[in-house]
Amino acid sequence: FDDASITIEDLVNPTVSRLYPIDNATDATKNTNLVLTFNEDVVVGTGNIVIKKTSDDSTVETIDVTSGLVTGSGTSTITINPATTFSYVNEYYVTIAATAFDDASGNSFAGIASTTTWSFTIGSAGINLPPTPTCVASASSSAVAPHSPSIITITPKYIAEDTSYHVVLENNAALY
Repeated sequence: FDDASITIEDLVNPTVSRLYPIDNATDATKNTNLVLTFNEDVVVGTGNIVIKKTSDDSTVETIDVTSGLVTGSGTSTITINPATTFSYVNEYYVTIAATAFDDASGNSFAGIASTTTWSFTIGSAGINLPPTPTCVASASSSAVAPHSPSIITITPKYIAEDTSYHVVLENNAALY
């Protein structure tokens, strides 16, 4: 028995221990990266990561796992950097091919096929308030003269939004 050896074979598939954004998150940002943390180191295999809009099942983006948008191969953390900028107050879900990630022994991650395993919403419906108009006097005057153009600046109260809309009223026009 001097030449006896024991070989321990890894027959267990890698599993996800954490997702970001977490499943059912309601406060993800529109430029969020998607992150999977596995229970062991994984390498990129083959296949796609597909991001879909929950409301109509439309495909928002399909990402080949071998593309530069997927990083972290050889570690336990895989980061997906979608080229898409997500839309506020929309829910998305992610599917991942069962061939996408393997451990060092060649065991494959089972993938994600369900529409409910990893879904998240960008922003929160509770803070997506309607725009609040504020009046800004035209030119450099402090009051608006009759029959002169006026500008109304409408800035959405959405916390992460940085867009303002400008409406110019001329010739006694009214805004209803």
